[in-house]
Amino acid sequence: MIPKDRHQPELVLSAVKEMLNNLQLEYIDLLLVNWLYADDSTLKSDGYSIKGLGLVPIMDTWKAMEALVVSGKVRAIGVSNFSRIILEMMIPRCRIVPAVNQTEVHPHNPEHKLVNYCQSKGITVIGHSPLGGNCVRVMDDKLIKDIAKSHGCTPAQVIISWLWVRGIAVIPRSNNKSRLKKNLCTVPLTLDEMQVIGKIEKRERRFDSKCSIEELEQIFYGQEIKHPSV
Repeated sequence: MIPKDRHQPELVLSAVKEMLNNLQLEYIDLLLVNWLYADDSTLKSDGYSIKGLGLVPIMDTWKAMEALVVSGKVRAIGVSNFSRIILEMMIPRCRIVPAVNQTEVHPHNPEHKLVNYCQSKGITVIGHSPLGGNCVRVMDDKLIKDIAKSHGCTPAQVIISWLWVRGIAVIPRSNNKSRLKKNLCTVPLTLDEMQVIGKIEKRERRFDSKCSIEELEQIFYGQEIKHPSV
């Protein structure tokens, strides 16, 4: 992952060299750029506001990543937390289309349009935060619990299976060995169960970054903008 304080093209290469040195590898299989905006986390004034490093056009960062593929230091490149609108603006400008979009996907944030768009462009969706978290209690959803009970499995297994059937790569996190093993086992959800989960009305997400179309255009065309809060 390209750190958010290394989006500048001249810093992308140094970041990758550092990764290769730390990992003792000759190349990286998959390199992602995290978020559309560059920022320095050490400059955060509170838990949410970001003081930006100044404008770093995302295509400048992406071109530096494309050059790393050409040089052989990286095999594939992708993005993280990019919306459909951002990808629609980005893809026509790319020599190399993102191989991956890693984004938050779970029953309370199903991202139907984004997932369908990515898959139509050959972009693999990796679902981060698939089980929600402390502030997004997806596994406490009554419908998820009821389906889990009917299958004799955990709510986490239901959610992971629902994402897997949709063609989404899932990366749940756990420090519990027993849960890690269970998370590797999917359950055979019925078509009706798949559809019902996809229509859960509650909508919430752990991470969000909203900006206007005008701000997005400024990012791509290289004009100064005001960074949004996250």
